[in-house]
Amino acid sequence: EPLPEQITHAQLGGAVRPGGLVIGLADRPEEQRHVTAEIDLTTSSGLLVLGAVGSGRTTALAAVARSAVADGAVPTVLHAIDGARGLDVIRAVAGPGGRAEVVAHDDDEQVLRLLRSLRTRCRNVGTNAGTSAGGTVGTGGRPRALVLVDGVGAFVEHHDRVNRGEAIELLSSIATDGPAVGVHVVLSARRSAEVPIRLGHALGHRLVLRCASPEEAADLGVDSDLAARDLPAGRGVLDGELVQIVTCSEQALPVAGRSEHDTAGRLPTAIPVRTLADPQGWNAPIGMRADDLSTAWLDLTNHHALVLGPPRSGRSTTLATIAAQLGGPGRGCEVVRLDGHAPDGAVDALSALERSAAGDPGDPNRRWLVVVDDMPELLDGPDGAVLDGLLDRLLRRIRTAPVRIVASGEADAVARCYGDSVRRLRSGRQGILVRPDPDLHPGLLHTVLPLHDEIPAAPGRGWIVTPDGAVAVQVAM
Repeated sequence: EPLPEQITHAQLGGAVRPGGLVIGLADRPEEQRHVTAEIDLTTSSGLLVLGAVGSGRTTALAAVARSAVADGAVPTVLHAIDGARGLDVIRAVAGPGGRAEVVAHDDDEQVLRLLRSLRTRCRNVGTNAGTSAGGTVGTGGRPRALVLVDGVGAFVEHHDRVNRGEAIELLSSIATDGPAVGVHVVLSARRSAEVPIRLGHALGHRLVLRCASPEEAADLGVDSDLAARDLPAGRGVLDGELVQIVTCSEQALPVAGRSEHDTAGRLPTAIPVRTLADPQGWNAPIGMRADDLSTAWLDLTNHHALVLGPPRSGRSTTLATIAAQLGGPGRGCEVVRLDGHAPDGAVDALSALERSAAGDPGDPNRRWLVVVDDMPELLDGPDGAVLDGLLDRLLRRIRTAPVRIVASGEADAVARCYGDSVRRLRSGRQGILVRPDPDLHPGLLHTVLPLHDEIPAAPGRGWIVTPDGAVAVQVAM
């Protein structure tokens, strides 16, 4: 009996192996029967789906998604990257085993955040416990993760121009290293030539659907009958067996809200200061990190800081956020504000602060935060030499005096400023670069910025720089 041209989930049995993905029926003529077509990710990692337009590639990926979340014994998180605009059918799909999230292939911010988080999970293979159930569950009890990419050709074409192909390299690394930590990749493409070589070699299973021509079928090592125009959608060869892929209707899939395991998201363009957590000593929350959307902290425990950027980039607003966080009501920190455009009284204020800090250095309840707006302007004024000396002495006493200095300056003006206090602040290699020129401004804090073409410019966008590196952030306003 030939395979039916259309199959529903009701006609399929369960998986034979724990974590197996049932995606259709397979024909075994020598046994004169049909069996469930099952993908076992524990024996061979990943799946590549190849087929011409209308052959059922997206249907095959939807069948994988449906099967993965239907198995309550194996918790699964599905991350779908939609390059063919056809995966809406699995958007927010959920079942006993987990749920799915779908992002467009050209949503650079979400795609790169997702792939970076999964690559980080893959790199933890040496520090976490091994996988359980033969690789069907992630390390540390984390759910198995499936990454579905529908239309890898469009994905590669687009991301080849973003961050020098970072997403393509990330996906290849995940496909290679992910199975050891329960992360598996499923791709679809029209032709095998669309799949990067390293990526293709990492995928152990292959499903070939209807081909565009007999020559293409021969190149893929399948019978020329697979190029017949009247072949039903979803008919193909899975690892050498003739199969019919199950139809995955939108009505068959329940919908769920967001999950704690969602990794793709979007960096907000505005964060109210009132929503931030309380500071911990000299460690102040100032916004949100772009890499994992967690809280961004500026730690002044062992370092002072510089806030640098071009004109109208938000330097003064960033200073105000830092001052509000550390010097808010009941936080035990007195804020001393200096303005380069209004320097009157600055010498007296710093002199008094120096005497106070020296007079009672051991009182843990007395702390001072010096906020200097437009520091180059302040040092260029008539009292510049005296102010430079006062600031430099306070900077050098970071280990003994409960005083921290956060100064701002227009980046090019700071580059031309040779005061001792400015040089000492720059040598600390800590601060915030607000909307910087990536080629010119990072050197002011002795750092380099990684490529982040996916993060659009917005007020408050910048980088927290520490001696350990730089992280893109959205500063609260």
